[in-house]
Amino acid sequence: MSGTEPGSSARVTSVLKI
Repeated sequence: MSGTEPGSSARVTSVLKI
């Protein structure tokens, strides 16, 4: 997982929130 891309980070954050 690369936290450099904003899209990837947003996806991981949304999954963790849900």
